[in-house]
Amino acid sequence: MFENIHRGEYQIGDKTIYFRSKWEANYALYLEWLKEKGQIKSWEYEPERYDFIGYEGKRPFVVGMGYLPDFRVTNNDGKFYLVELKGFRQGMLRLKRMKKYYPDIKIEIVDTKEYGILKKKIGKICKFF
Repeated sequence: MFENIHRGEYQIGDKTIYFRSKWEANYALYLEWLKEKGQIKSWEYEPERYDFIGYEGKRPFVVGMGYLPDFRVTNNDGKFYLVELKGFRQGMLRLKRMKKYYPDIKIEIVDTKEYGILKKKIGKICKFF
């Protein structure tokens, strides 16, 4: 089922990063291109896990497994947003929980259709794998 994912290390800019899929590596190439053009300040791959904390009275507890975004992109003004690549609808519960527990954090979802458009437009320019 997952034989075409192509996990592994990829060279992005001056860094070698282990990606869970070729999609993620290609999206990192796109973000690096945006950074080089001065359109974003920076990007990070799987930057930090977001835990969902609920309360039973005053006692906190972790709800679910948390959420590890694919990317955090920092704009030139210092504000950031998260990017999640989704080939199909798995993991949507975590995104719903993110909206509930972190309502001020913007999440951009890049699905199969959007990735295909991006690949056609700038795949060659960014030298997608």
